[in-house]
Amino acid sequence: MIGIDGCKSGWCVVHDKPDGPEVLILSRISELESITLEDELICIDIPIGLPDDSHPRRVEQLARKVLASKSSSFFGVPCRDAVYAKDYKKANEINKLQLGKGLSIQSWYLCPKIKEVDTWLIESEDPSFNMKEAHPELCFHFLQKEKNILLSKKTAEGRRQRLEILSYWYEGAAEIYHNAMTTYLRKNVAADDILDAMCMWCVAKLSQTYQLESVTDSQIDKSGLIMNMHFVNPHEK
Repeated sequence: MIGIDGCKSGWCVVHDKPDGPEVLILSRISELESITLEDELICIDIPIGLPDDSHPRRVEQLARKVLASKSSSFFGVPCRDAVYAKDYKKANEINKLQLGKGLSIQSWYLCPKIKEVDTWLIESEDPSFNMKEAHPELCFHFLQKEKNILLSKKTAEGRRQRLEILSYWYEGAAEIYHNAMTTYLRKNVAADDILDAMCMWCVAKLSQTYQLESVTDSQIDKSGLIMNMHFVNPHEK
């Protein structure tokens, strides 16, 4: 199983090895092809499936209702033409035209990674490739038993909370995290990127035991990609 989050130097990847999960930094998402097994589930924190005026994404609006305390974590996903625009001004104009709202500069900064994944998935000819969009804050919410409000992942206490949740489901989580923190420089991957990738891996791993659930019924964008977010709810009765 594989979990992925974007980072400054590319992609922070947690993947299974015979002696346990390992954290890698990949410069390009296409490098996954060298480590992914057939039908292996990959959970990634990046939008998959992009909206346009006839294919809006409902999932962010629904996710905000599920996790009202972290509603700001779910940003508006740009339309595909905005993602592929040459500059922010053009992207903003396109997004207003197609979706009726402007594009935040924060969303624009994410466009290169969204574009990289979108292009790769559309061009991929491997039917066994199994990548699902997930969102760390939503996943952490369902992984914790008491459903407490987590502090910001940018704070030491917020990171401690998240590592404690991961350690509940995988006893070696702290060792994986600290090894990665020692191996990679913060200028290449932030501490919260590592935790988010570990969360994505944990969800993929737990899906072997618990049902992989989704926020909404699957929507399909005009390129045939599913627009949804996935999680496991192991405490569900």
